[in-house]
Amino acid sequence: MQATDKNANKYTIGKFLRKKKGLHKADPTAEIVDPPETLQKYMNYLFENGVAINKMAFARFHLKNNLPYHGLIATQKVITDEIILRVPCNLILNTRKAFFSNLRQVFYDNPQFFSVYRTSQYEDHMLLVYILAEYAKGEQSEYFHLIENLPRDIDYIVFWEDEELDMLEDVSAVRIAKEHRKEYNEDEAFIIGLSQKYPDLLKPEVFTPENIRWIYTHLVTRCFGKYLEYITMIPIAELFNHECIDVYYDLEYYPENPDMPTDYKMDAPEEVLDETKFDTYDTSEGSNGSEDEEFDSDFEYEKDGFTMEVEADTSIEKKLDGLSILDEIRMRRDDLEHFVINELDWGDGFSVFFVREVYQEACNIIDKYKKKEMDIATARNLFMNLETSMVLYKNEVRRFYKKAYKIPEDEVKPKQKQKFMKQAEEKEKKEYESVLDGKPNEELFDPEKEWKQDKFDNFVMKASWKDQFEPGSQLFFCYGRLSNRTALLRYGIALEYNKYEHVHLKIPYMRYIKNSEWLVDKIKYFKLSRYMRFKLKRTKMDISLINFCKGLSFQLDYTNYENIIKPVNLDLEIQAVQKAYKFIEDFLGTFSRTPEENKELLKDESIGYHEYFATVYKLERQRTLVFHSKALMVIEEILKRLKKGLTLEFAVMRVHDLETDDECNRNRIFISDYLDMLKDQHGNSSQEFI
Repeated sequence: MQATDKNANKYTIGKFLRKKKGLHKADPTAEIVDPPETLQKYMNYLFENGVAINKMAFARFHLKNNLPYHGLIATQKVITDEIILRVPCNLILNTRKAFFSNLRQVFYDNPQFFSVYRTSQYEDHMLLVYILAEYAKGEQSEYFHLIENLPRDIDYIVFWEDEELDMLEDVSAVRIAKEHRKEYNEDEAFIIGLSQKYPDLLKPEVFTPENIRWIYTHLVTRCFGKYLEYITMIPIAELFNHECIDVYYDLEYYPENPDMPTDYKMDAPEEVLDETKFDTYDTSEGSNGSEDEEFDSDFEYEKDGFTMEVEADTSIEKKLDGLSILDEIRMRRDDLEHFVINELDWGDGFSVFFVREVYQEACNIIDKYKKKEMDIATARNLFMNLETSMVLYKNEVRRFYKKAYKIPEDEVKPKQKQKFMKQAEEKEKKEYESVLDGKPNEELFDPEKEWKQDKFDNFVMKASWKDQFEPGSQLFFCYGRLSNRTALLRYGIALEYNKYEHVHLKIPYMRYIKNSEWLVDKIKYFKLSRYMRFKLKRTKMDISLINFCKGLSFQLDYTNYENIIKPVNLDLEIQAVQKAYKFIEDFLGTFSRTPEENKELLKDESIGYHEYFATVYKLERQRTLVFHSKALMVIEEILKRLKKGLTLEFAVMRVHDLETDDECNRNRIFISDYLDMLKDQHGNSSQEFI
């Protein structure tokens, strides 16, 4: 432990990883090159029509194994809030332009493929068909230069061969990629059918599988849309490569524009001479759009040794043998069952073990009452104590959600209830679609209501208020806070030292509750996954994994309900941390190569782009797991020091065998949420930690 530093943010893992990569620094392997002739013609056309670039040039860069790739390089220092690209609004290509073309009747005739009410992919579908139709026009198309300069040598993992996908060593990523490939194949077949149906508008000789895949890949990997009215292709902008920085795009309005937002502001460029000031800024940490998908196999309960079947007409209020002796006890039992089902989230990683203990205790009370080992008054009091423990547990776990996951109480939705809500939503969607079947297709495309015009004057890209680039450095753009799995699925790349990387650790937990037949029965009824999933981030410890491991040994005694959430019992905490460490080490053991071997493989000039990025993917997953396992070892030592009687102030000091001073600072930030919980239980309010 170190004393709180005024510039504690400089120790964050994100800043450490940024320095490891040398972001914003000159790239010694980069070289400015002349753009291909077609690209130079395109750029000349754009300059003539108002596009402006500032302090950047086309360049060739190299991966660690010397594989070349192209991007944009800073020719001079780019300072904070400085615009490096300006594109007039009229030069962008978006879905609105596709809709208001001579293809509108094609869109009207096929709402299942092009209507916002029928498919979430309607914009991609429209643009794909429109761009191919424009491509068929050749130089007669106003987008001739844009389309001609879309390279054909790009792809992403949806189009990797099966043996290449296997190089990822990630079953979930492979299954998701194959599902997306299946969806693409269906889209491709539909579009080829359209070209045969409308041969005058959609030239069949142009709408080939090769061309469809070419444009489809660019729409997936190189389009903008988050802050724009529609999915949009921006000239030149597709040349920026992705990194974990804060470079972004903005929408520029001229003073005379009547549609300028009232809160519009474009900050003036400013050079920050003391770049250490950037170390004082917080940076975005959490990944976007990166939840682990569930698959059919997640519900094959017999894989964990469970063979009992749940009848289709099983009621949620099903009575169990021997529990209907007295109306009062039955009422309390039913209330207890209703509470744990509706108020506790069985998918949070640990509450299922509390539910196991509560139900088991209820069964013990009734069993003892039936055997006349206790009277009705004792049974009543024990039930009341149990009910109190449940309410107190609920309150504590909601506080935990809010503190650890920033989830307010009114947003907590138990996983078992979400399943039924999803079924209701799907039913409602089907009913809505049946209503749409009776509507004229024209009603599904209201130009006045659905197709607003962009009102800004220029699309601009600029360095953020936390970014400056040295001459010779690559100019990156942030596509979003993406894990490497998401980056591969969207763009075909994986980033080394990606601060948004995380690993989904899946643990088949039902083996630990197999003695609770009622609970297993209910999990099957609610169709909950047989796995507990833990999102192990690059920047933050997942406390739920420790809580899960506590749950494996947790035994309820009415007064220790909070032990599964809070680090109260040091013996239980140490035992849980050791189990968590074992789970992670077991996961690390599933990789075919060690982290050191994968690191060396990145320098192998014999491997291609796919194997290179697959290796980066595996290596970053391993680095994330290694970082977590070392952090758990540090936590274990802190807990052992507390158990020996040291104060928390001394217990959290550097563990010399495990970390350097700098690593200590990063580790304390990484486990800061857990340290805060330790402080609540074993410290005092005057202690502060990084």
